[in-house]
Amino acid sequence: MKPPFTAPPARLAAALTVALVLALALPIHAPAQEFEGAMAKFRNGDSVGALAELMPFAVQGNATAQNMVGAIYANGGGGVVRDSVAAASWIRLAAEQAHSVAQFNLAGMYERGQGVGQNIAEAVRWY
Repeated sequence: MKPPFTAPPARLAAALTVALVLALALPIHAPAQEFEGAMAKFRNGDSVGALAELMPFAVQGNATAQNMVGAIYANGGGGVVRDSVAAASWIRLAAEQAHSVAQFNLAGMYERGQGVGQNIAEAVRWY
């Protein structure tokens, strides 16, 4: 049986390293204006731009950014390759911080076996 949570792929590890370096260059609490700019890019379909701008917030532990990064990977498109394992990894980080939307998203991933092993008991726990 496949474990319910797998480590992120190597390309995600490389992206995290770059994002971490960038995140360390930012102030601990980046301005809300920058975060809103990233969210606007996401809403306008610029997945690559949104991902680039959200990643430093996600690496710093912002649960909303982590959930959005996960959603971008889960949906793919707009220049981002769909990666359900990376999606589940980022969404889990947000869910573990009690982000209710991320908890719902992670539950659905367990229910469908998307990026994690299908596990109805885990789905129920996160729902």
